[in-house]
Amino acid sequence: MRVVGSDGQQLGVMKTRDALDKAQEEGLDLVEVAPTENPPVCRILDFGKYLYDEKKKRRESKKKQIRVEVKECKFRPKIGDHDFDVRIRRAVKFLEKGNKVKLTVMFRGREHAHPEVAERLILRAFEELNDLGKMEAPPRKEGRDMHTLIAPLPEAIRKKAMKARQAGPKAADRAVVVKPVATVRTAPPPVEEEPEEKLKDEINEPEEKGVELEDEEDEDEDELDEEESQLAVEENK
Repeated sequence: MRVVGSDGQQLGVMKTRDALDKAQEEGLDLVEVAPTENPPVCRILDFGKYLYDEKKKRRESKKKQIRVEVKECKFRPKIGDHDFDVRIRRAVKFLEKGNKVKLTVMFRGREHAHPEVAERLILRAFEELNDLGKMEAPPRKEGRDMHTLIAPLPEAIRKKAMKARQAGPKAADRAVVVKPVATVRTAPPPVEEEPEEKLKDEINEPEEKGVELEDEEDEDEDELDEEESQLAVEENK
């Protein structure tokens, strides 16, 4: 057998008894690591530590393995918009985690006569998810259901798509330009212009009234003068 020392050095081809004695001298074990080789390869090492390292490697390899599960989202041909959005949000979470999503439309009664309705519904759902996954096969009807399978896209593309989804509504809000509300102003009513003759008459009226008042005062003064003169004549008599 070909022997490898505890420090990784090649010790060459040795007899089994000599290899065991060499391992016992170092207080270690002789472990066959490549039995299919010709000659077989053995190594001098601590067998307990070797088992521990092998178990640790298996645990780490399991952690790195991607476990892909198939999650199902069920629809009805007459599903409402709210229930449709709820199932789409679930499918987004499944695809984000790297799971496959099975879109299933369930038929009941006379709905079996209209498979095109279910096909349109599945395609509508896929349009909401095409940035996170790809359709593995077109929708097909099996028994009472019609279904298709959506596989997740690579992780880097999914992360980018999720960031775009999260930033989409905020960006849309920032892009909204608030325009000032236009105030409706009513024009003042037109001023009716009075004819010039009417204005002149109104201007002249005070003057004419003043003339009449002066004439009346003069008449009153004349009457008073006549009365005083009569009284003076009577007193002289």
